[in-house]
Amino acid sequence: MTILLLVVVPSAIVAATVPTGDAATDVAAGQPAVEAPAEAVDEVEQPWTARFLVPMLLFMGVAALVGSALYYGVRIRGKYRVTQ
Repeated sequence: MTILLLVVVPSAIVAATVPTGDAATDVAAGQPAVEAPAEAVDEVEQPWTARFLVPMLLFMGVAALVGSALYYGVRIRGKYRVTQ
């Protein structure tokens, strides 16, 4: 039953809605297609988010890593000393 609903019914609907070949949709045999002119690609300036936010977020990430390493070295490791 599921195969009938998923395969047969949609294919029957598609086959029933195929255009019949109007004069506007007929393709003239032997004539090449009309080529569209190539559009010029404009230089797009990067948005301000890519220019300013990305470097700032990278800097903040590196600063957080360095800060956590310093915090570990000063506060955590310095708190517990091995005494002899």
